[in-house]
Amino acid sequence: MRIFVFTYLVIISASLNGQELQQQYLNSLKYEELLTLFNEYDRDSINQEKIARTYLNRARIELDTIKMARGYDRLARIFHPEKNIAFADSVIALTKSMKHITYPAMGYTLKAYYYWVINNLPYATENYLIAMNIAEITGNLQQQVYCMDMLINLKATWGDKREALDLQHIRNKIIQKENYKLELKNSTRNSANIDIDQLYLAELIFSYENYVYCYVQLKNIDSAKYYIDQTFSILGDYHWIDKLEHHTWLSEIELEVSYLEGNFERVILEADSLLDKYYKILSPSSLVNIYLYKGLSLIELKQKESGIYWVQKSDSVYDSGNIIINYDDRMIFEILYGYYASNENPEKQIEYLNKLIKVDSIFKINYQYFDAELIQKYETPKLIEEKEALIAGLTAKNQRSKMANWWIASGLIITLGMLIFYVNQQMIYKKRFKILMAEHSTYDSSQDTSNTYKNDISTEVVDSILKKLDVFESDKGFLSSELSLMTMARDFETNSNYLSRVINLKMEKNFSKYINDLRIDFAVKELRSNPKFRRYTIKAIAMESGFSSTESFRRAFYNRNKIYPSFFIKRLEKSGA
Repeated sequence: MRIFVFTYLVIISASLNGQELQQQYLNSLKYEELLTLFNEYDRDSINQEKIARTYLNRARIELDTIKMARGYDRLARIFHPEKNIAFADSVIALTKSMKHITYPAMGYTLKAYYYWVINNLPYATENYLIAMNIAEITGNLQQQVYCMDMLINLKATWGDKREALDLQHIRNKIIQKENYKLELKNSTRNSANIDIDQLYLAELIFSYENYVYCYVQLKNIDSAKYYIDQTFSILGDYHWIDKLEHHTWLSEIELEVSYLEGNFERVILEADSLLDKYYKILSPSSLVNIYLYKGLSLIELKQKESGIYWVQKSDSVYDSGNIIINYDDRMIFEILYGYYASNENPEKQIEYLNKLIKVDSIFKINYQYFDAELIQKYETPKLIEEKEALIAGLTAKNQRSKMANWWIASGLIITLGMLIFYVNQQMIYKKRFKILMAEHSTYDSSQDTSNTYKNDISTEVVDSILKKLDVFESDKGFLSSELSLMTMARDFETNSNYLSRVINLKMEKNFSKYINDLRIDFAVKELRSNPKFRRYTIKAIAMESGFSSTESFRRAFYNRNKIYPSFFIKRLEKSGA
């Protein structure tokens, strides 16, 4: 999937990382000098924050709304996506009622971009549409075509590819207008000193790359190759932002075209060339694609083990960072699941079934939004059934192994001291088991709400989070092993700080203990009511309860109930519960 850049948003100069800026020096600079300096410190968030806050604080003193928005705008580009979205909301709140040529459309654009980064494509699309409509009203053609870029890409990936191509035809007509260069100049700050001719070439390159992407998605290889050649030709006259990134993207898409043509030897040569020349600058998403298509080509050439090696490398990059999910990524997990199934490796099969289920859940949301007719393609019950069958098989195997080990261990000499200690512990555990059976209950969301919240969290926000916690618990959202404070906050449409504090004050426990307690309560309830569940291994029970390891499950179970899960299961079996 093509990674777009804010060509019209950011002008990047030589990086000055490592030089710590002094506040006295920043205070001496004019507004435009601060913005220029901000661009020079690209990817140095510490110094960029100092510059942006200097700009913002001065604008606040002078009560200059647009400059305040511009300060928040810069802050919305340097942190993690959730924080950047919050700053984008500040831009929108300041300028929502204005008809400025840049704001509030820029706030919606930034917000949309970071929703896209965290794979929330419906929210990204909605914000791009808002930004595009505002830009049309204010007459900012540059913002319109940027939003079109992103909508074309989203539609070509997840929706009707013909509609994406139609939208690209409209975009191309806009930038071909005689007055478009003048429009670019009018929508750009005079003091920014931007080379309008190079900016126009950038727009033309993006337009041709859109054609390439649409035609590849439509499997129209000849048209895709035509626009690849056209784009390479324009790049010869282009000497501005991200030239090398454009070049590597085109080389990467050529690799995919070669694969679609069935020229697998060429794919391998092109992949090796890209990795040799550009490995250090390739994004994780690019590496995922290059490794995948090299692996697929080797498999097609009957070199299965070599091909699997490169598909595994693609998977390892996928696991190592935040990757914007693409349609092709599913192939990685399908191939590796099939490979481990043929090798009868159930542990690895479960691993890749989990990945398929996770990806399909995201695909389901995206297709439901962009193209509802494709939704049935990614239903997951069959995958879940396969996973349960594998877990059951592993459970039976482990139980047989445990029985054999138990008989061997029973022949060992047990010292008197160990026996006494064991008996004492059993007595303690029996008492705790009785207490657990008599008094155990899951978390009740209706418990006392008299805790007071710090006044910087509104009552509406607190009530919203508490209601979503109720739904989260009733839907058993805590059973996901991928759950984190950040992902949960994103799903709740709030920030992690608010969510953590509400949990701390409402439940009187931190986030980790809150989730672990819910998971343990679920495990206890299932063990008491489901005899089949008791026959699972501790590892399988841990996985089904949302834990990523047996040890973390045993530790959490003991912290919650003061007995270990194995003892609890044995007592349940003896009591006939």
